[in-house]
This record gives sequence, structure tokens and C-alpha cells, in this order.
Amino acid sequence: MKDMKSETVTIEDKESQGFYTYTVDKDGIYDLKTSTGYALTAGEVESGDDGYASGVVFDSTKNTTVSGKAGSVEFVATSAADATVIDTRDNTDKKADVYSNDITSVSRLTAAIEKGDVTADVYVEDGDIVFVAVTACENAKADDTQTNVNAADYNVSYSGNTVNSVLVYTNVLDKSTAVDVRNMVIAAIEKRENSTVEEISSVGATYTFKMANKTTYTWDSSTNAAKAAVKISVNGKDQLVDATTQLNSLKTASETYFMVNGKPVELTSHGTDKVADNSVIVTGYYKVTAPATLEASGRSGKYSAKVDKEYAQKDEVVTVTITTETAALSGADTITLTGVTGGTAATGAKAAALNESITLTYVMGAADSQATISAANA
Repeated sequence: MKDMKSETVTIEDKESQGFYTYTVDKDGIYDLKTSTGYALTAGEVESGDDGYASGVVFDSTKNTTVSGKAGSVEFVATSAADATVIDTRDNTDKKADVYSNDITSVSRLTAAIEKGDVTADVYVEDGDIVFVAVTACENAKADDTQTNVNAADYNVSYSGNTVNSVLVYTNVLDKSTAVDVRNMVIAAIEKRENSTVEEISSVGATYTFKMANKTTYTWDSSTNAAKAAVKISVNGKDQLVDATTQLNSLKTASETYFMVNGKPVELTSHGTDKVADNSVIVTGYYKVTAPATLEASGRSGKYSAKVDKEYAQKDEVVTVTITTETAALSGADTITLTGVTGGTAATGAKAAALNESITLTYVMGAADSQATISAANA
């Protein structure tokens, strides 16, 4: 039983889940026989005991030991550290239970027991549980606040094999128990290692997780307790960030504005504001101010201007519409844009007739921008 090796077989008669004795004939066909000869005897399971027990209700756990009863058979802090665990519940049952994730490892078994009673068929060798087939888990109550482990709702970061940060979406953290958070850490570690956590131990607030691939992780759940996080989108990328994150920390350059939910936010005044949940943020914007009106002077006319946008990113094209308010007294004015801070000024163009307009463009630099209209009369 210790190796828990499986073989490909075809079941024709004995289809009920349980423990059987068997014989194998010359054709390699297994003949299963129901027998109580290997059932554990009444009393507390002790070192040296071998056998099975069906319908064990486990109601408490510590580290990798479990406690519970099946009739007159009693498990008291019995080790399940090396047990193979399978989950025989169907999806409907799982969704109705206080622990709805698959129970397929010792760590998940103990996590489930911490949330409610777990019923299982077990096999014992030398006083230790070596096989667990979960058959039921305590049903969730109508007002239960269990949170399923959803990868979009948490983020775990590491320093080597030490967990140094746990962020949990604020709407989930408000309803999460310490066990829920621990399950998130376990799920994150298992995904990172592509392996399963097989053993959990703790000293005070510090957990040690031993993996099937022999890697070990630690997490101080006090020093690095879960922090509330919010969900935001930054430049099209969804992120889960600390709820205390300030807008300034998201700057990518020397920009002076962000677009937050489609509206400009000036960073000098609001850069220390905390990011709000579900914000859609686009960084890298600068203020665009229309050129001031050029008053008539000498033979040159008067010109006003408008820009096609109030905010633009570096290398974005700004279009300036220049309207002739007063025509040149004589000759023709050539209009140019100058003084574009950090950007590229446009070449000149002949001014339009009275009350008509021309358009010039320039490329934004990494700075707030206000071009200057210049008129040369010839």
C-alpha cells in the first residue's frame, strides 16, 4: 500500500467504492471479495495497527495529524503526513461544501478539516494513515463566507523561497479567514513550483511548506500578513496592487498627467492620491495649451489658434488650427509655430484669407506644450 501504485483494470462486478481483498487468476483477472478481516478494531488507532476504516469523520487537525471517529474506531492526532489523498466528491457536492476546492493533498485535507468536518475512507499501516478517500465534506451554511481561491484575487511575491508579500483583493480579504489566506499562499507556491505542498508545519506565526519536489518555503503570516489590494488597469494591463499605492508610483517618465477613467488627473496636485479600485489608468500625458492670439503688428494681421487636444503623449501629433482674425494690411503673412517645448515645430504656411483657417502640426516632446504663432510679412 505504501507505494499506492495503480494498474489498468476493467471493473465488471464490484463497482462500489471501498476496500476489498482479491485474488489474481492465471489470466491476470482480479477477483475482488468483500471482507471485514482487515477492518481496524475498536478503540484508538495506535502504533503497529494496520487496516481500514470507512466513514471516518475527521473534525480536528494540527500540522499533518488528524483526529476523528468511525463508530468505535478513534483517530487521535494520527499522522497523515505521507498519505495519498483522493477526492471522490462530484462537482455538485463540492460547490455545496464549506471547502469546494479539490482535496487531493494532505495540505488541502487539513485545510478542509479546519473549515468543517471531512468524511473519508482510510487505510492505516503501522499506525499511520497512508491512504485517504474523501467522500464528503461539511455543507456550507447559507451565510457562510468561504472564498474560493481565485488567482485573480491574490498575488504572492517572494525573496528566494520566502514569502515576503501577500496581496488580496479587498473585496475578498474582507470575507477571508486566516485559512483562506493560507490556501492562497499554498496555491501560489504550488503554481510557482508546479508541484504540491505535502506537509505544513508552523512555529508561532511562521509556516513551513514542504513540497513534493523536495523544495521548502516559509511564510511569516504576522510580519508578512495579507494586505488589502485593489484591481486596476495600467496602460491596458490588469494589475492587483496594494490599496495604499499612490498615482505617482505609476509614472513611467516625467509626465504631468494621467488619464484616469477617461479624465485627466494632474499629478502635481493629485500624485499622492491612492489608486481607486477598478480604475483604468493611462500614463504619459502632458498638457497642451493653444498658442496665444497673435495681435496685428505692422503690416501683419491678427491670428487666433485652437488645438485638437488638451492632453497628449510624447511623439503624439498636435494639430493647430490658425484663423485669420484681421488680414495683413498689404502683402501676405507666412505663419509658423515656434517655441514648442520638447517637441518639433512645424514649417510655415501662408495665412488664410480673412475669417478662414489653416492647420499646422507639431510632434509632442516630453513636456507640457504651448507653441507660439509667428507671422512674417512679405
